[in-house]
Amino acid sequence: MVNVADGKSCLFWEDLWLNKVPRLHYPQLFSFAKNVGISLHLVLNTEELEDFFHLPLSPLAATQPLQVAEDILTLPATVEKDTWNYIWGSPIYSTSRAYKQLTGSMPTHPFF
Repeated sequence: MVNVADGKSCLFWEDLWLNKVPRLHYPQLFSFAKNVGISLHLVLNTEELEDFFHLPLSPLAATQPLQVAEDILTLPATVEKDTWNYIWGSPIYSTSRAYKQLTGSMPTHPFF
């Protein structure tokens, strides 16, 4: 998980930032992306929508840039570097925490 600062080490579509992966959270908008490997830093420093997406957008995808913009507005404006943590919130790896995160609690059918 990325704690975004300057966004240079964070991929906009693929990395987990603000507790979501945009590719999974905005799949309709992602389907129109021109560059799926773009960094968050480039997205933050470009204002033209047509630089990122094949236009015209579908009606559903057209609503999602506003939601993404709301997410981006919550990011701090800083020149410091991004920091990376594991999904459990610590920069220190723990086998037991990784196992717990990977297994989690799986819903089972009432029959079992």
